[in-house]
Amino acid sequence: MTETKGSGQSNIEFANVVSSVTVDGSGQFQFSFVDEGKYELHVFEFRDEDKYGEFTLYGKVQLGLTGGLSIDGFEVNANADVSLDSTVTGVLKL
Repeated sequence: MTETKGSGQSNIEFANVVSSVTVDGSGQFQFSFVDEGKYELHVFEFRDEDKYGEFTLYGKVQLGLTGGLSIDGFEVNANADVSLDSTVTGVLKL
């Protein structure tokens, strides 16, 4: 499965994406109804740098996860509830 429709006003697409979500104002996000399997988590920052209301890709967010999970490979099983606690450690500008 891949993301076949762009996200947001800019219609950005990411190759090989199973799903994408937007983080809310309190830093929370939720993926629902994903198939069992191994997943990676990639987080990107978008900014309105020219202040014209159009957000563009700014950089990849570096995360530090707690609880023994790794952003580059974690398992999701049937009926699982997986929680990821993270801290932003930086942004790599693209």
